[in-house]
Amino acid sequence: MLQRGTKKDFVNVMVMLYLITQMGNAKQITQDLPNYLGRPAHSVADFIAANEALFAPAK
Repeated sequence: MLQRGTKKDFVNVMVMLYLITQMGNAKQITQDLPNYLGRPAHSVADFIAANEALFAPAK
């Protein structure tokens, strides 16, 4: 990633996320987000459908 010009800070974050996942520390699903938001979380598919114009190719 660094050789492709990716910023070092971003690479560090990606490596840490990978390590956390590989160690099994990301297995638990909590209700923190819905509790903070006061509503259920949306799926990525729902977000994309609601914001389709953001993902459309530029004309």
